[in-house]
Amino acid sequence: MNISVPENWGSDKISDFIECCRNHSFEMFIGAQQEYAQLVAIDEQFRVVQSNLDNTKDWFSALFFLRSHSSFLASVSLAMNGQLPEAYMVLRGSIENAVYGFYLSKNPKSAEIWLQRNDGPEMKKKAKTEFMFTKLLQSLKLQDIKIGEIVNKLYEQTIEFGAHPNNISITGSVRYSETKDKRRYDIAYISGDQLSNQVCIRTCAQVGVTVLFVFRNVFKERFDILGVTQKLDQLKINL
Repeated sequence: MNISVPENWGSDKISDFIECCRNHSFEMFIGAQQEYAQLVAIDEQFRVVQSNLDNTKDWFSALFFLRSHSSFLASVSLAMNGQLPEAYMVLRGSIENAVYGFYLSKNPKSAEIWLQRNDGPEMKKKAKTEFMFTKLLQSLKLQDIKIGEIVNKLYEQTIEFGAHPNNISITGSVRYSETKDKRRYDIAYISGDQLSNQVCIRTCAQVGVTVLFVFRNVFKERFDILGVTQKLDQLKINL
């Protein structure tokens, strides 16, 4: 759908920033075609599964699958925009949705605790205890140690690069300038560092493939029949 540029678009700071992000996405689309093609291939596997979840008994986990896919798309958008720390924040969310979805498929009674989280302080405390990420991750490792270890590594990577306000996520984009009269510190909202952009795009791909492998532990038969498992084995080779 083609929409003409609205009148006064770019005349204020927000729309101007969004336009700068869009221009950065165009540059990434042109300059990182191989990496982008890989993201497209990963997204296609999400959509194959999404289109074939009818009548699944794990419908509750299917909701987390959709949320995880949505987060993956958002992280790709942010990475293409050059908003790298923000991309890592959303990548963490994609991982968490996947691990939650897996855990609830193996512990369906915990869904009630999750649904009742806001029913008072006691239920919130109970939900926090039940859904501690380390506990959920351990559950995944008991079923699939290899994917569990990869999830743990990627989860920690997202935290280091932006999901938490850690050293790398803040200082990695600082610009310092000094004149006779003053010192100035700035932070790049849109990354111009080629290597950092490439690493973030690659991490998006790694998370996308890993999240799909997590959900294969929920929808194994569907993944195998649909050929998604075979495709994932191909997609992971260069990651």
